[in-house]
Amino acid sequence: MNKIVIKLKQHFKVHWRSILVRIALLMVGFPVSSFGVALYQTTTFGVSQMDFTIYTIAALWKGYDQTTGEMLNQVLQNQYLIIFILVLLFMTILSLIFALPKTIKSIKKEKNYQPLLMMLVTLFSNIIVAVLAYFWWMSFWMMYYQ
Repeated sequence: MNKIVIKLKQHFKVHWRSILVRIALLMVGFPVSSFGVALYQTTTFGVSQMDFTIYTIAALWKGYDQTTGEMLNQVLQNQYLIIFILVLLFMTILSLIFALPKTIKSIKKEKNYQPLLMMLVTLFSNIIVAVLAYFWWMSFWMMYYQ
């Protein structure tokens, strides 16, 4: 038992910054994930979480009809597409942030540029998807609602 305590003390002395960051991430991540579960608990099978998230953000941003509890068509038509593209771009930026340290390490230590190439391909393909999403959405909207 005494050896375990000594090893834990040594581990904390060496990795105290990492432990504090993990505790901070736990304290931030737990409420965020709980909020996400609370948002999604009303969904049923066949409902996309991405669509539900965008719908919820649009409702929080521009509101909905208080009497019926439904989203106004003007809000859906104008704000849904903007929020959808912003969510796609946010996810792209987030994935780049997570990929960047490993890419820089690979370039500096091993002179390996393959992760950089893969990161750039991912970046450009995600931007293309975000731009094409606008045209797909507008063609869908014009076909069914105009």
